[in-house]
Amino acid sequence: MLLGERVRSEQIDQGLKLRWIMGNAMMENHAHRRASLSIEQWTEILHEDPFSSMLGPIQGKATKDPDEPIRLGMKIEKRHCNAQGICHGGTLLAFLDTALGYVGAAASGLDLGGPTISITANFVCPAREGDWIESRVKVEKKSRSMMFVQGKVISGGETNAFASAVYKKNFSTKVTS
Repeated sequence: MLLGERVRSEQIDQGLKLRWIMGNAMMENHAHRRASLSIEQWTEILHEDPFSSMLGPIQGKATKDPDEPIRLGMKIEKRHCNAQGICHGGTLLAFLDTALGYVGAAASGLDLGGPTISITANFVCPAREGDWIESRVKVEKKSRSMMFVQGKVISGGETNAFASAVYKKNFSTKVTS
């Protein structure tokens, strides 16, 4: 092995170790946040995730339902809306993908979800600036390596959108406690 290749190999190893350490810290943070969620009030979660932070702030609230242990919510702001003043479908889809993956992982005993394999969404009723949207999520099926999840976004008692998705399970994040 040439010197340059060895240095590059060591840099890759250090990068992987750093990602592993940061990933474990993020998993511990997610587990801690989930454990500290209240049934009575919404609490900001996922703020350490760059995409969710940009999308949100996303709030979480515990439920008494083991099939849906957490609900996610978010207030629609002007930046989420299109020129017609309606929440952009991409915002609702991103929120749905986040909610289905996060809640599906929690209901499956995983600390973090894996990648989205497929998602299909239908938009039914618009959400507008100032609306509070919430998730309703159900894990339909779990296989050895996949989760099949369905859910919807609601605001003001109306369904804004619903989706079904398939997620790859992330085995390195299995909750041990």
